[in-house]
Amino acid sequence: MSSPPDNLAGHKVIAYGADLASLPAAQWLEANATQATRVLSTNEIATMVEATISGVGVGLLPCLVADTEPRLVRLTPRVLAYRRLSLVYRRDARMNHSVRQVTNFLVETMRSCAVRISGSK
Repeated sequence: MSSPPDNLAGHKVIAYGADLASLPAAQWLEANATQATRVLSTNEIATMVEATISGVGVGLLPCLVADTEPRLVRLTPRVLAYRRLSLVYRRDARMNHSVRQVTNFLVETMRSCAVRISGSK
């Protein structure tokens, strides 16, 4: 890609479908790919990954997913869109032993994968 990632003019882009339009990545593409050709819109991240690998177009993918795929290459070291992760459960369930175990497991997993989740390299 000869142009910077925030100028996708002339490139084929794999876009997020309507169901994912509120995601920061979808909004970034909407703002920065106005001069690009939208070749595919999908609500499935797996479809976006496979289409990008197949050369259908450029995709803005979650780092956690794309960085593990050796056939994909980042076009910029910058993370272009961020999304907050939240763990939500019913207030009355917080004292439940099973809920606490799952919560502890998820929090520890997210902490141990913080670099991958954040997209830092």
